[in-house]
Amino acid sequence: MKFFFGIIVCVLEIVHWRSIEATEKLEWPYVKPRYKKNTVQSPIDVPTALAKYLVLEPIEFHNFMSTDNEPVIVENTGYYLEVKLDPETKSKNKPWVTGGPLFKDKYLFQQLHFHWGRHNECGSENYLDKNCFSMEVHIVFYKKEYKSYDNAIKYPDGLAVVGFFGQESLFENHDFDELINIIPNIIPSEKETKGSFQNEFKFLKGLFQQKMYYAFPGSLTTPDYEQCVTWILYKHPFPISSTQIHAFHQLHAKEGGHLINQNDRKIQKFMKRPLIQPFINGRPKMIND
Repeated sequence: MKFFFGIIVCVLEIVHWRSIEATEKLEWPYVKPRYKKNTVQSPIDVPTALAKYLVLEPIEFHNFMSTDNEPVIVENTGYYLEVKLDPETKSKNKPWVTGGPLFKDKYLFQQLHFHWGRHNECGSENYLDKNCFSMEVHIVFYKKEYKSYDNAIKYPDGLAVVGFFGQESLFENHDFDELINIIPNIIPSEKETKGSFQNEFKFLKGLFQQKMYYAFPGSLTTPDYEQCVTWILYKHPFPISSTQIHAFHQLHAKEGGHLINQNDRKIQKFMKRPLIQPFINGRPKMIND
């Protein structure tokens, strides 16, 4: 039995060594090479069968479950619902992410926002194997060494966007209750209100339990579509009821005051970009500094 176990360990070590060697040959992270204009645009229809396996450390989400009940700003930007930290907060424990396809690089939280569609059958920006989902949430980070979001978008590895799909369900997802309840306060375009970190980020706790994701280089999905993003897109959608999705539809758009009911960019060509998924990867780690 010990001999058999030893063989397994050796095989795993060889796989790990080969994955590191392959990673170096592929110039990881994949977004460091500057791709030609319009060659790695987002969103995309992810062809999961083309994904290559790599041995990666678990992704670490820091300070998202902080006990500090810091204030956040919840805003109807006129394009989507956005949640960001209150600039007046004095907390030093700003959320950040590392590990996985980001390796040891540290990316600081900038904001999170939601995308949804005209109909609940399809509202996500990205697809998986031609499958669309009811909505999609993006958590946007910028690389710490670049000092700011505005500076980071100038670099091919400047941002990391962690995405989760949402799928219409018969039952309400009560992890979203606090966020849904605040929507009536921001119906007009460019209207914002204050919430609390614990309440508005509560729904993330369940999402951070996932292990399976796809990572690839891409761009922002809003103008000027800078190709500066490492996308980390989780496979399994969270449930959300039609009533809860309808709450997002009540938000007014920036142009004309109409309800926001289609705020996703069209699918872009895959263009043979690198695509990976984790091999022997544990659950993400949630850490409070």
